[in-house]
Amino acid sequence: MANALTTRWSDRALDALRAAPVVPRTPLADLSPTRELDDELYELTGRRGMPVVDGTTLGYPATIDAPTDECQRGYCLWGIGHTRIRLNERPDGVWGTADLGSTMSWRACVELLVLRQQYRSWIPVLVCKDVRPTLPRRWGRDLALALGLGASDAVNNAFGDDEILCWDSHFLARSVDGAARVLERCSSLGFCASMPAPDAQLTFVSDIEQQSIQGRFEHPHHGTGDDEVVVSIAGRDLIRQQRMFRGHVMETVQATPTRLERIRRHPPALGSVRLREYFHRHAIALPAAPPPASMAGAPAELLLLGRTLLLRPGEGNMWLGLWRIEDLPDAARRAAPTAVAVARGAPKLSRGEWPFYRWGDLDMICIGGGPEFESYLCDATGAMWSCDAAYGHFEFVGGGVVSWLERLAFNADLDAMGHASALLTIPLKAWGELPEHLNVPFVRECSDARSRLYVSAAYAIWESSPTRGIPVVDVRARGSRELIPIVTWARERWGTMKVAVSGDDGTTEELADAIEAEGIRILDGETGGWTTASFWDG
Repeated sequence: MANALTTRWSDRALDALRAAPVVPRTPLADLSPTRELDDELYELTGRRGMPVVDGTTLGYPATIDAPTDECQRGYCLWGIGHTRIRLNERPDGVWGTADLGSTMSWRACVELLVLRQQYRSWIPVLVCKDVRPTLPRRWGRDLALALGLGASDAVNNAFGDDEILCWDSHFLARSVDGAARVLERCSSLGFCASMPAPDAQLTFVSDIEQQSIQGRFEHPHHGTGDDEVVVSIAGRDLIRQQRMFRGHVMETVQATPTRLERIRRHPPALGSVRLREYFHRHAIALPAAPPPASMAGAPAELLLLGRTLLLRPGEGNMWLGLWRIEDLPDAARRAAPTAVAVARGAPKLSRGEWPFYRWGDLDMICIGGGPEFESYLCDATGAMWSCDAAYGHFEFVGGGVVSWLERLAFNADLDAMGHASALLTIPLKAWGELPEHLNVPFVRECSDARSRLYVSAAYAIWESSPTRGIPVVDVRARGSRELIPIVTWARERWGTMKVAVSGDDGTTEELADAIEAEGIRILDGETGGWTTASFWDG
């Protein structure tokens, strides 16, 4: 019998919630900021528990152990599992999700989960976007209408028929025939279809083509730009997506009725377990292509890297290895420096025949770039330098290729330690003395003959003796106050009378006052791991 509660829902949703698997409600339910919403769903399950719909557990008490960063800034995590749903804690409920599309009311959110559950099969979701260069842009609803899909009576901007469900730019097909219809219409209308597979198992092979499955591919659809996507169907039991870069397969995602897998070419096995795992997560190795100039004398690690892409969500992408300039991603090619004034008192960096550079009498090879305007150069001694011509930065970043890569892999762990103070730079007088004084452990894999990294919960210390310039030690702490004893120690132990300070954590003024009280002069500016003699004379 209908009542005030059930009339708010479609019959489809009521049936699904009554039959849904549930998780028990916890005693913390009374403390939930979404208690009113949770109570309603609890009633609709017949008071059995909190429902699980389309693989997503609903209800804040069921997700009480969610990471704290997802329950801050006025939001709480209300759905977890296949889809993560965050609630803006307003009385009417405004929802933000990873893959449900546009913001919607909480009831519409549940209605859409119910719809998706009914269309769910082994066939992955297809995300379809307009790739025409002309305006106005077209959206998923335009493609849905071209497919003849009808509007949903329960969810705004959702459309469907017996085979296909569309919401926002997402299309979910119950059958291979439905997926073929979507791909065909994408091809004819200028949409690009892609097949996101965030939960696909990573499978690394030495040659990606060995994983080919025989069969005639139908309905290929191509994206545009450096990162090209081809989605195709083979027979009745395979949908494949190949992500291409300049004609080379970067990644294959294959879906069958029993398996979903992501296949990438195995990156080079270099360095520590941490670096190998970092490459395992982020690196894609493309077939090597010899650059136009001779690589005689290049470090062996560069030959192992070949042509590698680092795809790092949230950090930005990078390219590594020996590339012809015409093969680089478009943005990286434009960012490659030509002539750079490095620093006062230092020679200019100039480019010869790619990938070679010259810095005074020092030969260099460009072996990496990104995520923005950075380029990374390896000099004739094997030492690594970073150049950002757009912002005028030129920095020593390590004494070897592998130790530099190790530091890239270690950066996330280092950032998590919260060394948020200003950066203190002191001319280096003796290796290892300051870390020993502070009892800061040595990070061997991130160190080499020209640079050493030491890290503890309290301090991060990097000693560097670059190919050119004055050896220095860079120090960060949890706060700038913790740097004051270091300045006192350096004056007493090394006779330090000049330091450089950059950045401000809110207590840097106190640090500056303490330095001046020691009679030490403060130079303003980040040294970038190296300095000329003229910098310290300034």
